[in-house]
Amino acid sequence: MGSVTSKLTPENNARNQNFSSIMRPERPPISGNDALQALVAAERIDGYMLAVSKNRYNRKARFGKNYMPTFDVVDMVIPSPDPSQPWPSGQVLWMEPSADGGLPHTRPPYYICMPKTYPEDKLQNTLLHERIHVSQRMYPNEWIDMIKNAWGMTVWNDTLPSNIEDRRRLNPDILMAPHFAWKNEYVPCSIFVDLTDPSLNKIQLVWYHIPTRTIRTDVNTIPGWKDFFGIIPHGEHPYEIAAYLLSDDSLSCRAKNAINSILFKLPINDKIYFM
Repeated sequence: MGSVTSKLTPENNARNQNFSSIMRPERPPISGNDALQALVAAERIDGYMLAVSKNRYNRKARFGKNYMPTFDVVDMVIPSPDPSQPWPSGQVLWMEPSADGGLPHTRPPYYICMPKTYPEDKLQNTLLHERIHVSQRMYPNEWIDMIKNAWGMTVWNDTLPSNIEDRRRLNPDILMAPHFAWKNEYVPCSIFVDLTDPSLNKIQLVWYHIPTRTIRTDVNTIPGWKDFFGIIPHGEHPYEIAAYLLSDDSLSCRAKNAINSILFKLPINDKIYFM
């Protein structure tokens, strides 16, 4: 992971510099009862833990894991967002190390759930990734438009067949987001590899082929995908693809250039920053 390497066109570069004027209130990290109340409020919005409880594979993958905030004091400094980038600050909730398998994630409206034992030297880049998800939560309409304009991926309002949906790993970062289709035919998602012993860290990227209602597992059978997106660690959804591309300098592809060129379309100084 790393910081964003912007490749804006000259005409958009001046607008991008205005990101430094975004009002980003400093929300200190929280734990204990404050964090617990924040999670209760988030659950009322997204129903994440309820969705987990209703799916046998997701429930089993999280069995024995303590989805709770830590009540310990965590002595880690939270880096501020880069003022040259459009990402909101969010607010860190310090979690128990086993919460969601130790995977950092976001909850509504702007919470960033981090395990209390997260390596401090990786914190800044991981927060960049999660702050991109916070932006996606705050500006869903703008992100839907950017993904359509930059990548040609459109919202798919249908539902996956139950035998695929049941195997899909639930991801809180995209739980409230719609599915998207590539070339109006291929819907990416992540499914558990082993249904007898599902693990949050053992998943497979697949594509649901809308016309044939079948699953494709080989990226080489998805026309144009690898040429445009390259090899993304977790390409299950365009929100995840964007978060990885925009937070990792080592990743380079046509999709990254395309999304970077229209980041200036994200709102600035929006009233939602004053929540």
